[in-house]
Amino acid sequence: MMPAGKGGLCTAILTLLMWSFQCATISLSTPVQWSAREQLVCTIPYTDEEEKPLHFPVWFPGPDAEGEPANAPTILLVDPRGRHAYVKCMRSSRTISIDMKRKRPVASFSVSSFDAIIDAEGNLWFDVRRTQDSSYLDENTGTFRTYSTTKIKISALDPFGRPLNELIQRNGWGEEVEIDSRYENYPLGSFVGLTSVAGTQYLLYLLRHYDGRTSLFNLKTKEEIIDLGKFFWGTVQIFQDLVYVVHSMQFWDKERPLTEKRFFGDDQKVTRKLPNYGGYRIEVYSLRERKRVREYTLPASGQLSAEEKRVGVSGAPVRMDGRGHHYVEVIPDRSEWKRLRTNFGDMYVSPRRILEYDHAGRFVGVRCQVHRPHFMGPEGPKSYWDVDAEGNIYYLKWTNKGVEVWKSPVQKKASQPK
Repeated sequence: MMPAGKGGLCTAILTLLMWSFQCATISLSTPVQWSAREQLVCTIPYTDEEEKPLHFPVWFPGPDAEGEPANAPTILLVDPRGRHAYVKCMRSSRTISIDMKRKRPVASFSVSSFDAIIDAEGNLWFDVRRTQDSSYLDENTGTFRTYSTTKIKISALDPFGRPLNELIQRNGWGEEVEIDSRYENYPLGSFVGLTSVAGTQYLLYLLRHYDGRTSLFNLKTKEEIIDLGKFFWGTVQIFQDLVYVVHSMQFWDKERPLTEKRFFGDDQKVTRKLPNYGGYRIEVYSLRERKRVREYTLPASGQLSAEEKRVGVSGAPVRMDGRGHHYVEVIPDRSEWKRLRTNFGDMYVSPRRILEYDHAGRFVGVRCQVHRPHFMGPEGPKSYWDVDAEGNIYYLKWTNKGVEVWKSPVQKKASQPK
């Protein structure tokens, strides 16, 4: 835990990192079987004006521009208590905060980082990086060499976009960290989060090494915490003093391949094969003990149900709620992209399902259906749906006039499959 006397934010920061499996989802007007339970929270309109408050200036790329950054709301972050949320554009820095209880947007402001995290008080924490290139004369060779200096500082905003500088200083995160490539060549990846354990502060990042290896790195102490091995494409989340490392176990079934139909070019549909969903392997490490303390799989039995066998891998990060339930995004077999026409261009979405597993890793069932925008590109640590501590799922739904935020309430009694 964070040092005593640091106030409610300590709990907030510790809690926030478990919710780093952020999510957000888009649903179309086509009804799905779970829609009766779902609730509309609010709508944020589109606009063609760059600075119009509480609106998103948008531009949607075409169907053959997958991965091209769209100027559109894409990322959703919800705090563990389900009281505040943030919707962020994928291309611009436009961010809009939402009062989830009053069901309305309250402020719009700029946040450049895509790796932001939200604490239990609804505050947004993110890193700000400034890199400067310089050169020096190498006396041994008589030639000029270039190097870069990267300065990293932690920032935080409340739901109204107001800076929380005093809070940052009080909790010991105000010091700027500098990386000089002449001495420290860190291939810095995504910002994972921050916490404090037994008097040690952890400012955690993923490092993508040039040899293909990935590691979890504490930038505060300049030390490697966990070696994640080569070609790691899973996710890492932190809760208090525990680190959850999630590995995908996908495979290819050549006998019974899964497929998805996509748009390409002028309304042409192409069929692509999907990697089969094989569950996940999860390792839990203790920062306090500096060792692995648990390993388990989703599903816990290692045997896939009929529902799990009919879906493909989406690549989206796994989420976890306060009960220890896991939520996994998958692609239904034989799914098809759908088109949404707007005054700002056409967009396309792919249907996805969210599978739920209990705290022991047992498969509970299909929790809800969402739709992923085609311009999302490769999945990152943040996404377009999220879950709070109680297990409520929140997602984005794109319409022709604006983006809607929806809530799929948790079921109090979730029966286990036979």
